[in-house]
Amino acid sequence: MLRQLLASFPDFVFVVDLGQDLGGYVLSTPPNAARSWILSLGISPPLQRQGLGRQLMTRILGHLRGQGVRSVTLSVEPGNDTAIALYRSLGFAADPGGPRPDYFGPGADRLLMTLTL
Repeated sequence: MLRQLLASFPDFVFVVDLGQDLGGYVLSTPPNAARSWILSLGISPPLQRQGLGRQLMTRILGHLRGQGVRSVTLSVEPGNDTAIALYRSLGFAADPGGPRPDYFGPGADRLLMTLTL
């Protein structure tokens, strides 16, 4: 699926390419009415906690800003404290309603976070 998205929206997928291995990626939607979503951020476990997630997020957010995006939203598992801390440090604010139960189906709660650019 990542290959299809990279082919379809190459300007909205950034990767950490380690040659034959993928070290990490961030994927966003193209702008729609000055809004965008971060669909996924992933870093290979051996490379986590080295700042790659922050680098990828900073890069995609700068790109989205340059595309005229004014609001970026993402969803995160409510128990993923590391990711939530990263997103907060980048200026994302949690939805005041708190986590949304069953957002992706039974037991798949998500916290929505939004950043105004």
